[in-house]
Amino acid sequence: MCAVVELTEDEKIFIAENIDSDVNRLALKIKKSNNIRPQYVLQQIAGRQMIKHKVPQWATVSNLLYPIHLSIEQCSSETTAEYKARIICDRCEHYGVARNRFIDLTGGFGVDFYFIGKNFDEKTYVERNSELVSIVRHNLSCLGMDKVNVINGECEDYIRNVNENYSVLFIDPARRDKNGSKTVSIEDCTPNILGISDILLDRAEIVIVKLSPMLDITEAIQKLKSIVEVHVVATDNECKELLLVLRKDGCSDPRIYTYNQSSKCSYRFDFSIEEERNCQLNIASSIGKYLYEPNAAIMKSGAYKSVASRFGLKKLHVNSHLYTSDERIAGFAGRSFEILSMGALGKNNVPATLSGIDKSNITVRNFPQKVDDIRKKLKMKDGGCDYIFATTALGERKILIHCRPI
Repeated sequence: MCAVVELTEDEKIFIAENIDSDVNRLALKIKKSNNIRPQYVLQQIAGRQMIKHKVPQWATVSNLLYPIHLSIEQCSSETTAEYKARIICDRCEHYGVARNRFIDLTGGFGVDFYFIGKNFDEKTYVERNSELVSIVRHNLSCLGMDKVNVINGECEDYIRNVNENYSVLFIDPARRDKNGSKTVSIEDCTPNILGISDILLDRAEIVIVKLSPMLDITEAIQKLKSIVEVHVVATDNECKELLLVLRKDGCSDPRIYTYNQSSKCSYRFDFSIEEERNCQLNIASSIGKYLYEPNAAIMKSGAYKSVASRFGLKKLHVNSHLYTSDERIAGFAGRSFEILSMGALGKNNVPATLSGIDKSNITVRNFPQKVDDIRKKLKMKDGGCDYIFATTALGERKILIHCRPI
């Protein structure tokens, strides 16, 4: 077990004086002395700068220690960690599970463990990296978390050998292979959830598995029969993680929940695979006054028909994933636009309706050309208040839709 490397008084003073400094520039002028270790001090400054934006609550605690950059980069944000904590508390209530004991088998830097664990009477943190274990033990004490069991060991070995039962078990398998390349399939992660799902479900009433947002949801449901819910979590319209909720009895038609958090608002949308399969899709024979683009979480979830049905919209094309209406729909789960004009992009001409516009935001949805090629032909710079969607409509018509956000 590695001991916590406490900061000297001189190091604390140096960090406080340079907390907002550029770390790369600081590295050129910081000098080693008996009371200052340059590499460790720079690691602490970089960590505090990252955590200020990623986990604001922790940034206010001055005596926390920080690991190497990769460990902070891979940890959850405060937004996604709080979401997990909320759904876990909700699921415990829904299934009648007392929040007695919680275990995180892949503790890492401890962000998920902290936000989830503080809702439980007893909590166990397991992590293979001894340096992280030492840092997290120190930090949890600084954060005032009690009744914590911190374990340095391999998660598979621990859960197979421990003779304990838990209310909730959380696991975030490593999504990199032995060469450091990213993996997305369940069986390519470490540990392989498919190989240990039975033992996990024997040890806990609810199992939460965090996976890559790149994972195919349908494939996951087919492979893990014990899934009862899937949560697609996005922040600022970027998918961050996929959460699988497992129970021993499983479910024939898991419900899929989407959550998109931005600085302005948050939006939740849920549906079932059966509902999506049986939903009638209306394709627009003509494009109305308004255009809608679902948020990233809904796009990832595959609720292409359900979102149209729920909001009373018509889809431009079965594969375009853009929607339209004649009347404005308030509260749509994504971006809403007022359509100004439409036109075709020919080989030797551009739509006359776009003349005079020298700057726009261009998006491609089911269109044969790339954004850069379209921008070059239109002779437009990126940005501004105008938006152009290059897409395919009914009858395989390739069109450009010029609009502005509502």
